Parts: sequence; structure tokens; C-alpha cells
Amino acid sequence: MNYTLYVEDMHCENCREKITNALKGLAEVSDISVDLDRKRVVLTSDAQPVKLINILDELGYNAAMDEER
Repeated sequence: MNYTLYVEDMHCENCREKITNALKGLAEVSDISVDLDRKRVVLTSDAQPVKLINILDELGYNAAMDEER
């Protein structure tokens, strides 16, 4: 399934790296793209969206499904 997450407080390359590494660490994630300018993470995953959002929340980011904003 393809998901787009909105991560409002993602600002820099360090944020991109931290988020990418955390999500790529999941077996359920097969592809990920981070757009800092639009504050979006687009990924392909078999995981439930709530699991993905919880991982980002644990990293200190306020994430939501893009259509929820």
C-alpha cells in the first residue's frame, strides 16, 4: 500500500536521515521518499498507517496521514 505522511516538524537533512533510517528498518517498508520542502514522507508499506505514525512520534515528530491535515 502507498502512504503519504505529513510531518510538520521535519526541517533538515538530519530529520530526513533519521526518519528514513527508522522506517527502512521495518520489514514492511519497501520504498520511501522524503520531501523536506513539502514536509511529506511517501512510502510503500504493508504496515498499518498507525504503526508508521507511532514510529515517527517516538522519534519526536508530529506525523499524520496527509489527508488528515
